[in-house]
Amino acid sequence: MSFFESGPVVFLLCLAIALIGATAHWYKRYVRQQTKAGFAEYLFGEPQHTLYSLCSLVGAVAALMAVGKIDVGSVNTFGELLMAGYTIDSMVNKAPDDT
Repeated sequence: MSFFESGPVVFLLCLAIALIGATAHWYKRYVRQQTKAGFAEYLFGEPQHTLYSLCSLVGAVAALMAVGKIDVGSVNTFGELLMAGYTIDSMVNKAPDDT
């Protein structure tokens, strides 16, 4: 068994990819001027929403891993994880100026 086939390493790598998707959602909102919050303010201005988003991301990644073997090198898996992070952050997280 190689280092990258072990569960925790794959889980953390998949979670990192999903977090890139969540960051892309903030960036899209910032560029379109839908939020004035910088990245740090977006994360920590409404910490309960960030916590909800992170917990949902962990659950989504765990569910994707439970469904079947994830091929981290696959473009499809990469896209699914990016979109999971983007979509969950879009649904759950709020910037301080959204409330």
